[in-house]
Amino acid sequence: INKLNVNDARLSKLLRDARTSIDAFYERQMPNLMKKVDTMIATEKYEEALAALSLIPESVAQYNEVCDKRVEVYNRVLEIETSRLLAEADNLVRMGRIDEALEKCRMADVMSPNYGDVVAFLKRLDEEAAAAEAVMLEQKRLEAEAARSRENMDQCAKSKGENIKEEIRKSKSNESGGKSISQSLFGL
Repeated sequence: INKLNVNDARLSKLLRDARTSIDAFYERQMPNLMKKVDTMIATEKYEEALAALSLIPESVAQYNEVCDKRVEVYNRVLEIETSRLLAEADNLVRMGRIDEALEKCRMADVMSPNYGDVVAFLKRLDEEAAAAEAVMLEQKRLEAEAARSRENMDQCAKSKGENIKEEIRKSKSNESGGKSISQSLFGL
């Protein structure tokens, strides 16, 4: 290997011929390779499909088709991962673990074809939180109103009690006048 000269014309020709042979091989095998990749996709072997596609050299004439297939597989992987994260986030929300659910949403790739589902999920969470906050505020308002009402009723009862005591005192002082307590209190 040390004796190889990179400027040797024979070595350069050998490398060019090897590259041409490799390209010709892949071009001949492309229909079979793409069928195998499609089978891997159909059986959800996405990692294997991506690995097989990554072996195809850029110099092959059908490389654009290979790139399109890579994007298709990658998008499918992102879509599955995003769906899994959303399902986990939804379960966490049901358990009341909102912070963990939000972290799952942050893990979703914005390039995923179904990232809009993440946005919709977050919007729904936001709306539910706003509704829960509104209910809580209304409950606090009603509790404060009930406390004021109890306070008013207590003051009213206290005032009526004092009025009755005053009437009783008056009636006792009027007992000498021949009126009974019921006559003094109720005008009978």
